[in-house]
Amino acid sequence: MGGKLIKSWNLIGNLEMGYVCRDIACSNNKIFVLDSYKNLIYVYSYEEKLITSWSKSRYDEDFWCLFKITAFQNIVFIIGVGIPPKIQIFTHYGKLISEYEFDNLINVSSMTISDNYVYVGQCDNHRITKYKLIYD
Repeated sequence: MGGKLIKSWNLIGNLEMGYVCRDIACSNNKIFVLDSYKNLIYVYSYEEKLITSWSKSRYDEDFWCLFKITAFQNIVFIIGVGIPPKIQIFTHYGKLISEYEFDNLINVSSMTISDNYVYVGQCDNHRITKYKLIYD
């Protein structure tokens, strides 16, 4: 596999930390960057412009660590690890739509959505958990 670097740009820093865990998702000409240190979502255009940032949870007072992000049909899905672990579902602009708490997911390593299913990978038990998206 080969490739050519077309463009890169600096993200909003956390230079005091040295290492920052980030996850990225793209949808509808937007790039969503999850910053696990600051528990923020930065939304960029493909032209490198910061559109907005948000951090919303009903648990803001002890906001657990945001860990994985993916986007599907104008909806943003975020897994937060903490007690209880959960998947939160947001609009592109950070309005909380719904959340799902679960007991059986720990050490989440990945999340993707395909054909109206959410697939969550775990690194501790080497399994994938599948959830069906249900729309109201």
